[in-house]
Amino acid sequence: MIMKKKLTFFLLLTISLLGFSQNRQTTIQGTIVDESGVPLAGVNVLVKGTINGTQTDFDGNYTIQASSGDVLTFSYIGMKTQSATVGDNSTINITMQEDAAKLDEIVVIGYGTQKKSDLTGAIGSLSGEGLDKLQVADPSQLLLGRVSGVRVESVGGSPGAPTNIVIRGVSSLTNSNPLFVIDGVFTDNMDFLNPSDIKSVQILKDASAAAIYGSRAANGVIIVTTNDGKGRDGMTVDLEVSTGFQSQIKKLDWLTGAEYAQLRNEQTIANTPDGQTPLLLPGFNEKLDPTVNTIIDDIAISSAPVTNMSVRVAGGGEGISYDVSANWLDQDGIIVASDFDRKTFRANMNINKGKFKLSESLTFTSTYRNKNTIWNLGNNILPTIPFRNPDNDGGFGGANLEDHGFDGSNHIGRALLQDRHETKDNLLGNVNASYEIIEGLTVKANLGLQYFVSSDYTFTPTFFISDAINANLDEAALIDRTTKYVNLLGEGTINYKKTFNKHAFELLGGFTTQKTTTNQGLIWVSGFPSNDIRQASAASTLVQTGGTEAVNTLISTFGRLNYNFAEKYFITATIRRDGSSRFSEENRYGVFPSIGASWIVTNEDFLSDNSLISNLKLRASYGELGSQSIGDYAFIPVLNINSDAVLGTGQGRTSGVSQTVFANPNLVWETTKTYNLGVDLGLFNNKLTLTADYFDKQSEDILVALNIPPTSGTTIPVAQNAAEIQNKGLELATSYSNSFGDFNFNVSGNITFINNEVLSLGENVAPITAGPNSTSTVTRTDVGGEVAAYYGYVVTGTYNDQNELDADLAAGLADPNAQLGDFRYEDTNNDGILDLEDQTSLGSYIPEFEYGFSIDAQYKNFDLNMIFNGVAGVEIWNATRQANLLSLNSNLLRDALDFWTPENTDASLPRIGGGANNARSSSFYVEDGSYFRLRNIQLGYSLPAKTIEKLKLRKLRIYGSVQNLFTITNYSGYYPEIGRSRDDENLVVPNTNVLFFAGIDQSAYPTPRTMIMGIQIGF
Repeated sequence: MIMKKKLTFFLLLTISLLGFSQNRQTTIQGTIVDESGVPLAGVNVLVKGTINGTQTDFDGNYTIQASSGDVLTFSYIGMKTQSATVGDNSTINITMQEDAAKLDEIVVIGYGTQKKSDLTGAIGSLSGEGLDKLQVADPSQLLLGRVSGVRVESVGGSPGAPTNIVIRGVSSLTNSNPLFVIDGVFTDNMDFLNPSDIKSVQILKDASAAAIYGSRAANGVIIVTTNDGKGRDGMTVDLEVSTGFQSQIKKLDWLTGAEYAQLRNEQTIANTPDGQTPLLLPGFNEKLDPTVNTIIDDIAISSAPVTNMSVRVAGGGEGISYDVSANWLDQDGIIVASDFDRKTFRANMNINKGKFKLSESLTFTSTYRNKNTIWNLGNNILPTIPFRNPDNDGGFGGANLEDHGFDGSNHIGRALLQDRHETKDNLLGNVNASYEIIEGLTVKANLGLQYFVSSDYTFTPTFFISDAINANLDEAALIDRTTKYVNLLGEGTINYKKTFNKHAFELLGGFTTQKTTTNQGLIWVSGFPSNDIRQASAASTLVQTGGTEAVNTLISTFGRLNYNFAEKYFITATIRRDGSSRFSEENRYGVFPSIGASWIVTNEDFLSDNSLISNLKLRASYGELGSQSIGDYAFIPVLNINSDAVLGTGQGRTSGVSQTVFANPNLVWETTKTYNLGVDLGLFNNKLTLTADYFDKQSEDILVALNIPPTSGTTIPVAQNAAEIQNKGLELATSYSNSFGDFNFNVSGNITFINNEVLSLGENVAPITAGPNSTSTVTRTDVGGEVAAYYGYVVTGTYNDQNELDADLAAGLADPNAQLGDFRYEDTNNDGILDLEDQTSLGSYIPEFEYGFSIDAQYKNFDLNMIFNGVAGVEIWNATRQANLLSLNSNLLRDALDFWTPENTDASLPRIGGGANNARSSSFYVEDGSYFRLRNIQLGYSLPAKTIEKLKLRKLRIYGSVQNLFTITNYSGYYPEIGRSRDDENLVVPNTNVLFFAGIDQSAYPTPRTMIMGIQIGF
């Protein structure tokens, strides 16, 4: 019923936009061929100023209705667009010419555009033609494996989950996210965009390219341009509907109820002293129901539908163009109690009246997301216990101390009981006006706004599963965290272009002022008259309320010079001065310069006629970028005006003021210095291209937290500029395009090698540690290592020999409670004892290299797109191995049966039970996270031109696609795509920065395989 309503809505919307009529006149026909005389299929033929269009068939033939005097335009990928005027002749044949001027592609850069051939910096680029083949909710996923130097970290397959983008490595300990510039407005992400609305994405990777954005650009810049209708005559309407389903890629092999019961009995017997009778637990013996087999994968994971609908109206004429679209995405999760719904509306318009130009862009997005991050935590339901128990409040079963030896939980049941959702409304808009005062001199003004509100709502009803923590609740509770974010942007620029003789230069100057206001609120209440009443006003108890407001302003001036001589030698120089309210007046301003140069060698006489090398350009750049990634008011101390003190002989309470947060007024900008050397090579008339970049990016004055003595009255660390991080690496990208008759194809690929190293943390700063709970260190950031490298003991096997165990116990090289079958650890520092100093680096979530390649092919009316990507030399900390292999408080994987016994001394796991700490942080949890996968494959078919004409359509294409069709990996968990996340109930103390949880699998949401069928209709 919901699907029918959605289809009806979009069809009615589409029909209401089709207010056009076709004026049948003369039948024009012809054949389109390439320069070799080979017919071209799929050439777009359009009557200029109308929506009347068609495509050539298999043999390059077309037929279209047109009137005398009409202008026909002919366009084809990789060919120059041509036009012809209809006269008395009813036959118009066209020979398409290859567009070898790929280097003249216009690339969007900061505050302007530039020919690709003129670039001196390192810029990655994706166009709309390469972005519409992948059906994803978050457009950040479009970059995965497509651009060298860009790492896209997904937290798994949870619908609507956030994505992290890292450009050329982690260079800060507070915020490593790039700046997003969407239609001229600065934002922190682009997850609210409809991917099909995107026209192009430019990634500014080095300082020469990004320095124009100054303090916002230390982690790179991603410039997104949405569809604007430019270049269209008349109105066109496009409708796309796709639907499909998602399924689990890999199922884990869990023990059955009977197997688990047997294992628990074996554990009891093994841990019973000789001569005593084992006290077998009734839940695994006389109270065991052999028909019960509660398996997590069976009750929590299932196939889930996904539907995506879009309608787009675009057109133009007489100095105006417009592009309006609406999108509806509805995605259920493969895990219970998870789904995502997004509605997007976008309207762009451009007015061009000679010297005066005006444009506006408006995007509104509303999302609703049900989150389930607790479905498979430790201490989950046992396979011997029925999933549902009608005798329990809430209706879900769980282990109890008397029958099972412990009080257990049922996280899947808890997730179903909770109402946990997140709503977001985001409005992004800007107005841009420019005027050419004299030839070459243009002034421009840009006003931008982002208005964002969100609510993270959780209602937990009364329930009882067991007496375990978080497994029961006597009073229903409601927690609602709200955020309102307002971003105001004002910019003015003046630009002057001039060419004389062999000299060409462009001067840009401008200013930016930006103000952001963030309001956050919290209400936590409990005690409701009924579980069905879920409004805060109905609660009887106010547990906690809170609210904050933070205002940040940024004022900047900047300038840029682009100069070239004879189209051979190019120089780009940029300088920007930023002032941020986040710093004290003495340190408020930072100046960030950059310079880049390039030489097009093929424009020299000695290479100009070379038939092999069609392009050779050498590039070099250096620049400095700043970062203000600190909290607001970090340089101002915090006072508690309600601090009482006990004074005098009478020990009376006296009201007073205490300082609860110490501040550092000397905080300064984090600064990133980047060197870049690059080469661009084109062979065989640029059919084969290669780009290589070597970079060295060093970040200085990075903010770290300095712990202070508790005798100061507070334990909150003080921020200081101390750390240094270096990222250096090599990026390679290549592309090959060609055609053979009706077969056209493009193969492109890229690979990135990055080395990340912490050069310094500053004086008196301890290594930064984090872990899944307060007693376990999993990652450590220290000098000489990588950011958030895994850290722990090295397991060398199990103790199989009593004499060896006794010797190690006597020397202090073994756990004091170790027995035969327990883990043996390496004395890494060779000091003869096993202690904290023997912990060492165990790997990293940062891959040694990552790569991707894609294949685009077209044969007559068929088109094929395949996207592959992979990572190598990367590790995952599989924290689930503790719950799934070592702990008996949840169901176990079948591998858990390979535990040590005197008869199985070659086991992969230690003995069951005992007092030794076999679960400590160690290499036992570290696995190879390398993978190679087919990220997406899509096969499409466009109806022939004659059929399209009979249907009175402009185009009709049907397609089918599969995402994650196969993944080759040795990782034992659900899926090797982990990203940065932490579960809700095992927060680390005191470090909660998700950067330090990267690559830790705490039962991450599995990435699904998605199969989709879709149709695209053009009117």
